[in-house]
Amino acid sequence: MGREDEDSARILEAGIHHALRTGADVVVVHGSAEVVIPLVDSWTAEHEHRWDTHLRSDLNAYSDRRHVVDIRDVAADLLAVLSGWRYLPRTTGGRIRWYRTVVQRRKVLLRLHNAHSAQAVRAFAGGAPGSLVIATSRTRLLWLVSETVVQVAITSAPHTGPPPAAVSDAGQRP
Repeated sequence: MGREDEDSARILEAGIHHALRTGADVVVVHGSAEVVIPLVDSWTAEHEHRWDTHLRSDLNAYSDRRHVVDIRDVAADLLAVLSGWRYLPRTTGGRIRWYRTVVQRRKVLLRLHNAHSAQAVRAFAGGAPGSLVIATSRTRLLWLVSETVVQVAITSAPHTGPPPAAVSDAGQRP
């Protein structure tokens, strides 16, 4: 792991610990998807044992070309994983309320990758004390600002190969 990767991992760790200490229920990690998603996945692999349930959803799978996410379908899929129940309310609001009812009794870690809107993230926030939503986004979700949200910026570029060769002083005058 390179220095930039270690720095990014420390920034993420600090942001998540700050969220857990202060009772925040959402951490938005924004930056390049090539850097942020593997970083969050790696952190989750190390720490998921702290939660009763761990869920992951890539919101790109639920969005149209304009990045409008169908929250109703996301809620349906998460409910199916969480409860195994076949009954699903027909409305988006009903599915979100049902999801929140189910997670009220569990400490849930939910990763939402490729979030494009605050609405998609806010719909799944909440749950039992200690539950956490970690959302990755290319940009800062400006409308998702409150005391229960921690924004973490990861600005390093992905490591794509060997470091550049050192420039020699050959041919220069002393």
